[in-house]
Amino acid sequence: MALKKNKDGTFQIKTMADATEAVMRAAEYKEEIREIMNETTELARAAAYYLNEKGIEQVELPDGSTVNVVQRHSRSWVATDDEIPEALAGVAESLRSICGDRTFTRNVRGKNKTVKLWNFITKRVPDPAKIDQAVGLGMLSEDEIAPALIEKPQAPYLQGL
Repeated sequence: MALKKNKDGTFQIKTMADATEAVMRAAEYKEEIREIMNETTELARAAAYYLNEKGIEQVELPDGSTVNVVQRHSRSWVATDDEIPEALAGVAESLRSICGDRTFTRNVRGKNKTVKLWNFITKRVPDPAKIDQAVGLGMLSEDEIAPALIEKPQAPYLQGL
């Protein structure tokens, strides 16, 4: 039996043969799309680099539409000295070194507390590598920390497609 396509674009699968056909068709389409997307990505990348190098910010296409060349930048804070990229050594400075031992007084629940500036502007998050190290050194046991590790199910998918 051939796959039945509904008016809304979905498919109706009622047999294992239908499911097998659907998976095979999806795999074929996915490969075709992958090849087209790879070529599209490479064409766009090559054009963007060329246009950016030439200082051209916009290209008008024969149909009258335009394409803009965008040079994006990512921004991030350098927390510690070991995070400074080699290319920026001597130019960039870490927040840790900028903060030094500076403190300030803060009212917490009606009491004045001295807070380190570094602690105020950063947050602590669990570090999986350090957790493993602490377990390996016997500071924590796997049974002890097991309740702190949770797993949330994600949407199912077909592997190998």
